[in-house]
Amino acid sequence: MALSLGAVDMLDLLKRYFGDRPLTAVEIAEAAGVCDQSDRETKRRAVRKLASELRSAGFQVCACGHGYWLARDAAEWGEYQAARQSKARFVFKAVRQMADAASDRACGQGELFSAESGADWATAK
Repeated sequence: MALSLGAVDMLDLLKRYFGDRPLTAVEIAEAAGVCDQSDRETKRRAVRKLASELRSAGFQVCACGHGYWLARDAAEWGEYQAARQSKARFVFKAVRQMADAASDRACGQGELFSAESGADWATAK
């Protein structure tokens, strides 16, 4: 799989960086020349896409709310993957609960607390 120029630039930057904190998405975008004149959120979005591209190519790019870095070893990469899996399970559970609630509401379960029952606080407005 051939990497985009932006992904190559990001990888090179991450390989050369040995700071005491992760590189922020904005720092990466500006150093790699990604979205030069864009706002911060556009830069963050572009860097998330580049990180995904690098991971799909087998590079161990880790991320947190503070920025991006290359995993230093297999243990760190394993911890990162375990944390992502845990978060994904939580998100999928929440989505499943939302779908169940919408289904219940569609079949009348949401009408148990109608305005006539005096519990109008329980209905969605």
